[in-house]
Amino acid sequence: MINILTSSYDFGEGELREKLLDYINDSMKVVVIPFSHSQQKMPTVSEYDRYCNKGGEYYELIAEQFSKLGVSDSNIDIVHYYNDDLNVMKRKISSSDVIFLTGGLPDKAMERLREKGLVDIIKSFKGIVMGASAGALIQLPEYFCTPDKDYTEFSFYKGLGLTSSDFYIEVHYEGSPLKNEFPILKEKNKIIYAISDESGLIYNGDNIEVIGNVIKIDD
Repeated sequence: MINILTSSYDFGEGELREKLLDYINDSMKVVVIPFSHSQQKMPTVSEYDRYCNKGGEYYELIAEQFSKLGVSDSNIDIVHYYNDDLNVMKRKISSSDVIFLTGGLPDKAMERLREKGLVDIIKSFKGIVMGASAGALIQLPEYFCTPDKDYTEFSFYKGLGLTSSDFYIEVHYEGSPLKNEFPILKEKNKIIYAISDESGLIYNGDNIEVIGNVIKIDD
């Protein structure tokens, strides 16, 4: 498995695009798993479809970026949270080369992956697992969320465990002194890769490749 962790939905641009072209090509099939939505924003199937299904705002944003990597719309599928049963979800995942995990609320994404029985299926996947923001965070064994409009306090959460446990990531990084602001991070004694937008990491068998503006915090 190869893991691609980006801060935002701009992986078809600039330095990220140039690097990802080494991993993704026009023959690959991509499955998007949009499970990180806010229940308040998408309370019904019709609202979910309006954002996440083909033609929806979030889907089109992701598909546009993949098109810049050569992946056509016909090679992109969606695991539908409401409409697909487990067998359909498994078939869509097993027939794909790339899993894409969407941004949004990481704890909700993990809750829904567990609910649908997809955690072990993703962990046994042999291709590329890619995610932006929340979809990057949940690939780690443990991740943290710093306070923002969605999370009122600093908290740790259990992720999928697709990478080693030697590091954390912070997405949408804007230069805050993380280990001074949140002393528990010093106690954890792990490296933090602070990823700005338009940047990311590629994790491949304990080898970490930094792309763009990523700060390594290890003191």
